[in-house]
Amino acid sequence: MKKLAPAAVLTLVFAAGILGYLHWDREQARLQQDAVLRLLTGATRALREGMTPGRDAATQSRALHAAAERVDQDLAMLREASTERVQALATDAADYLVTVRELLKRRTVIVTLDGRVRDGMAAFRRHMLTRREAPDWTHHAVRLNNQLEEDFREYQRTVASHTRLSDDYAQTHARLEPVVPAQYLVPPEEVSVLRDRTAARGEVASTEMQSLRQLKAPAS
Repeated sequence: MKKLAPAAVLTLVFAAGILGYLHWDREQARLQQDAVLRLLTGATRALREGMTPGRDAATQSRALHAAAERVDQDLAMLREASTERVQALATDAADYLVTVRELLKRRTVIVTLDGRVRDGMAAFRRHMLTRREAPDWTHHAVRLNNQLEEDFREYQRTVASHTRLSDDYAQTHARLEPVVPAQYLVPPEEVSVLRDRTAARGEVASTEMQSLRQLKAPAS
């Protein structure tokens, strides 16, 4: 059998080394991509849970808070992970996780304040329609009014922020959609439905507040 020349042997060894490195590099890229996709899956699961109504406001609020915490932990993992071979995907995935986390946080506040504002409006209306001879009537009316206005302002701010984040979600989803299978993401249409429903409920609350203000609550 004819022996290969040393130069040919070196060439074969060099080529084998390159092929081995390319295989290893592709495998590392695949592993990094799989890790990012797992974190996307977790965020998507959390968002879907957050979009599902709970049995009551307190239960739903706790679930939303826990979901936001899980996404925040996954975001920390993503930022610490080795993603140099899938950097563009990792950057867009981080934006996705941030948006999902913030949406969940806003929904936590909205669920809490939605019930509080409506309870406050009912309590204020009842009080304003009672007899005013009681010595502490005015003090109680002022206290109810001030708490209601404070809660309602925060509720309005959070609903507006939720609307903006929902629009941001559509843009974040659009960047991932060409490179990430559909099952890893929540369709923006579903988020938009929740956005519109939340905004509409906020408008109803605003109309009710305007009606209550016609009762002329005493100024503090």
